[in-house]
Amino acid sequence: MEKADKATLHNKYEGKYFPKNQIVLNAAALGVVLSVYILTIFLCKGIERQVRDLLIIIILSVTSVYDIRENKVPLFALLGILGINLLRTTFIFFDLTTYLICLVVLAVLFVFYTINKSLIGLGDILLISFCVQALLSEIVLSFLFTTFLFSSIVGLVKCMREKDFRGVSIPMTPCIAAAFLFQII
Repeated sequence: MEKADKATLHNKYEGKYFPKNQIVLNAAALGVVLSVYILTIFLCKGIERQVRDLLIIIILSVTSVYDIRENKVPLFALLGILGINLLRTTFIFFDLTTYLICLVVLAVLFVFYTINKSLIGLGDILLISFCVQALLSEIVLSFLFTTFLFSSIVGLVKCMREKDFRGVSIPMTPCIAAAFLFQII
Protein backbone atom coordinates (compact mmCIF):
# COMPACT_ATOMS: atom_id res chain seq x y z
CA MET A 1 0.00 0.00 0.00
CA GLU A 2 1.31 3.46 -0.89
CA LYS A 3 2.01 5.99 1.80
CA ALA A 4 -0.19 9.07 1.81
CA ASP A 5 1.60 12.36 1.46
CA LYS A 6 0.69 15.41 3.50
CA ALA A 7 -2.00 16.54 1.04
CA THR A 8 -4.14 13.39 1.30
CA LEU A 9 -6.11 11.45 3.84
CA HIS A 10 -6.60 7.71 3.67
CA ASN A 11 -10.05 6.22 3.61
CA LYS A 12 -9.64 2.80 5.25
CA TYR A 13 -12.95 1.46 3.98
CA GLU A 14 -12.18 1.69 0.29
CA GLY A 15 -8.45 2.13 0.10
CA LYS A 16 -8.79 5.39 -1.85
CA TYR A 17 -7.05 8.65 -1.23
CA PHE A 18 -9.04 11.84 -0.95
CA PRO A 19 -7.45 15.27 -1.06
CA LYS A 20 -7.68 17.39 2.07
CA ASN A 21 -8.96 20.20 -0.15
CA GLN A 22 -12.17 18.27 -0.80
CA ILE A 23 -12.75 17.74 2.91
CA VAL A 24 -12.05 21.41 3.63
CA LEU A 25 -14.38 22.47 0.82
CA ASN A 26 -17.17 20.22 2.11
CA ALA A 27 -16.71 21.47 5.67
CA ALA A 28 -16.74 25.08 4.46
CA ALA A 29 -19.94 24.48 2.49
CA LEU A 30 -21.53 22.90 5.55
CA GLY A 31 -20.45 25.89 7.64
CA VAL A 32 -21.90 28.33 5.12
CA VAL A 33 -25.24 26.50 5.00
CA LEU A 34 -25.56 26.37 8.78
CA SER A 35 -24.41 29.99 9.14
CA VAL A 36 -27.02 31.19 6.65
CA TYR A 37 -29.69 29.31 8.55
CA ILE A 38 -28.54 30.65 11.94
CA LEU A 39 -28.56 34.21 10.59
CA THR A 40 -32.04 33.64 9.21
CA ILE A 41 -33.26 32.34 12.56
CA PHE A 42 -32.02 35.38 14.45
CA LEU A 43 -32.50 38.14 11.88
CA CYS A 44 -35.40 37.10 9.63
CA LYS A 45 -37.74 34.79 11.53
CA GLY A 46 -40.56 35.52 9.08
CA ILE A 47 -38.82 33.69 6.24
CA GLU A 48 -37.20 30.93 8.30
CA ARG A 49 -39.34 28.16 6.82
CA GLN A 50 -38.69 29.22 3.22
CA VAL A 51 -34.94 29.53 3.81
CA ARG A 52 -34.86 26.14 5.55
CA ASP A 53 -36.71 24.47 2.70
CA LEU A 54 -34.48 26.17 0.12
CA LEU A 55 -31.28 25.10 1.89
CA ILE A 56 -32.49 21.51 2.16
CA ILE A 57 -33.47 21.49 -1.53
CA ILE A 58 -30.02 22.80 -2.47
CA ILE A 59 -28.35 20.13 -0.34
CA LEU A 60 -30.59 17.43 -1.83
CA SER A 61 -29.90 18.64 -5.38
CA VAL A 62 -26.13 18.54 -4.94
CA THR A 63 -26.42 15.17 -3.20
CA SER A 64 -28.56 13.84 -6.06
CA VAL A 65 -25.84 14.61 -8.60
CA TYR A 66 -23.24 12.99 -6.36
CA ASP A 67 -25.44 9.93 -5.82
CA ILE A 68 -26.01 9.51 -9.55
CA ARG A 69 -22.26 9.71 -10.25
CA GLU A 70 -20.81 7.83 -7.28
CA ASN A 71 -23.79 5.79 -5.99
CA LYS A 72 -23.14 7.18 -2.48
CA VAL A 73 -24.68 9.75 -0.17
CA PRO A 74 -22.05 12.15 1.20
CA LEU A 75 -21.77 12.51 4.96
CA PHE A 76 -21.66 16.30 4.75
CA ALA A 77 -25.12 16.36 3.16
CA LEU A 78 -26.50 14.28 6.00
CA LEU A 79 -24.79 16.51 8.56
CA GLY A 80 -26.18 19.61 6.83
CA ILE A 81 -29.79 18.47 6.96
CA LEU A 82 -29.39 17.13 10.49
CA GLY A 83 -27.79 20.41 11.57
CA ILE A 84 -30.64 22.43 10.09
CA ASN A 85 -33.16 20.20 11.85
CA LEU A 86 -31.38 20.47 15.20
CA LEU A 87 -31.10 24.27 14.90
CA ARG A 88 -34.82 24.47 14.12
CA THR A 89 -35.59 22.26 17.11
CA THR A 90 -33.39 24.35 19.39
CA PHE A 91 -34.42 27.85 18.36
CA ILE A 92 -37.81 27.67 16.60
CA PHE A 93 -40.03 24.75 17.50
CA PHE A 94 -39.65 21.32 19.08
CA ASP A 95 -42.06 18.76 17.65
CA LEU A 96 -41.81 15.45 19.48
CA THR A 97 -44.13 13.65 17.04
CA THR A 98 -41.81 14.42 14.13
CA TYR A 99 -38.86 12.96 16.01
CA LEU A 100 -40.85 9.86 16.96
CA ILE A 101 -41.97 9.38 13.36
CA CYS A 102 -38.34 9.84 12.27
CA LEU A 103 -37.20 7.12 14.67
CA VAL A 104 -39.94 4.73 13.50
CA VAL A 105 -39.04 5.33 9.84
CA LEU A 106 -35.35 4.87 10.67
CA ALA A 107 -36.06 1.61 12.51
CA VAL A 108 -38.32 0.16 9.80
CA LEU A 109 -35.92 1.01 6.98
CA PHE A 110 -32.97 -0.28 9.00
CA VAL A 111 -34.76 -3.62 9.39
CA PHE A 112 -35.02 -3.80 5.58
CA TYR A 113 -31.34 -2.86 5.33
CA THR A 114 -30.39 -5.58 7.82
CA ILE A 115 -32.39 -8.23 5.96
CA ASN A 116 -31.02 -7.36 2.52
CA LYS A 117 -28.36 -4.68 2.09
CA SER A 118 -29.00 -4.40 -1.63
CA LEU A 119 -32.58 -3.12 -1.15
CA ILE A 120 -31.69 0.31 0.21
CA GLY A 121 -28.45 1.96 1.25
CA LEU A 122 -27.68 3.22 4.72
CA GLY A 123 -27.11 6.74 3.39
CA ASP A 124 -30.54 6.69 1.77
CA ILE A 125 -32.11 5.54 5.05
CA LEU A 126 -30.49 8.39 6.97
CA LEU A 127 -31.38 10.91 4.27
CA ILE A 128 -35.03 9.85 4.27
CA SER A 129 -35.13 10.00 8.08
CA PHE A 130 -33.59 13.47 8.22
CA CYS A 131 -36.00 14.71 5.53
CA VAL A 132 -38.88 13.31 7.59
CA GLN A 133 -37.59 15.42 10.50
CA ALA A 134 -37.73 18.52 8.31
CA LEU A 135 -41.36 18.01 7.27
CA LEU A 136 -44.60 18.49 9.11
CA SER A 137 -45.89 15.30 10.68
CA GLU A 138 -49.10 15.53 8.61
CA ILE A 139 -47.29 15.09 5.30
CA VAL A 140 -44.71 12.44 6.26
CA LEU A 141 -46.71 9.51 4.87
CA SER A 142 -47.29 11.38 1.64
CA PHE A 143 -43.54 12.10 1.41
CA LEU A 144 -42.65 8.44 1.99
CA PHE A 145 -45.22 7.24 -0.51
CA THR A 146 -44.03 9.74 -3.12
CA THR A 147 -40.37 8.85 -2.54
CA PHE A 148 -40.93 5.13 -3.04
CA LEU A 149 -43.33 5.73 -5.94
CA PHE A 150 -40.69 7.80 -7.76
CA SER A 151 -37.99 5.21 -7.05
CA SER A 152 -40.28 2.41 -8.28
CA ILE A 153 -41.00 4.27 -11.51
CA VAL A 154 -37.30 4.99 -12.06
CA GLY A 155 -36.51 1.34 -11.27
CA LEU A 156 -39.09 0.02 -13.75
CA VAL A 157 -37.84 2.34 -16.48
CA LYS A 158 -34.24 1.33 -15.81
CA CYS A 159 -35.16 -2.38 -15.78
CA MET A 160 -37.06 -2.09 -19.06
CA ARG A 161 -34.19 -0.15 -20.61
CA GLU A 162 -31.62 -2.76 -19.54
CA LYS A 163 -34.07 -5.65 -20.17
CA ASP A 164 -33.01 -7.22 -16.88
CA PHE A 165 -34.93 -7.15 -13.62
CA ARG A 166 -32.09 -8.33 -11.37
CA GLY A 167 -29.19 -6.43 -9.95
CA VAL A 168 -30.42 -3.01 -11.05
CA SER A 169 -29.16 -0.23 -8.80
CA ILE A 170 -31.16 2.99 -8.51
CA PRO A 171 -29.82 6.20 -7.03
CA MET A 172 -32.53 7.06 -4.53
CA THR A 173 -31.44 10.59 -3.63
CA PRO A 174 -33.01 12.18 -6.74
CA CYS A 175 -36.30 10.48 -5.82
CA ILE A 176 -36.02 11.79 -2.25
CA ALA A 177 -35.25 15.28 -3.53
CA ALA A 178 -38.19 15.24 -5.95
CA ALA A 179 -40.58 13.96 -3.26
CA PHE A 180 -39.35 16.58 -0.77
CA LEU A 181 -39.80 19.35 -3.35
CA PHE A 182 -43.24 17.98 -4.22
CA GLN A 183 -44.28 18.07 -0.53
CA ILE A 184 -43.15 21.62 0.23
CA ILE A 185 -44.75 23.17 -2.84
